[in-house]
Amino acid sequence: MPCDECQYAPPNILPGNRQVLDVWSVVQRCIKYASTMAGIYPIGLDWLEVDFLTKTYGIEMSGLLLSKLQIIEKVVIEAALEKGAE
Repeated sequence: MPCDECQYAPPNILPGNRQVLDVWSVVQRCIKYASTMAGIYPIGLDWLEVDFLTKTYGIEMSGLLLSKLQIIEKVVIEAALEKGAE
């Protein structure tokens, strides 16, 4: 049964972004958090851990890949802060 139209269908990804999404699937658990009286919030990726994992998986970190990961990091933090503000 094809899933092109259902809610679980994978998004259409530009070929130039496939690598960053593959790397994100490896490093997405490397997020550092800060605990405050208002709650627990992500503050960014642990870049030493990201470096370790990319080297372990044989991924070469280019400037472009780093920039794309930083964009995803920013989106994740903003989404968490927005959700926390509700």
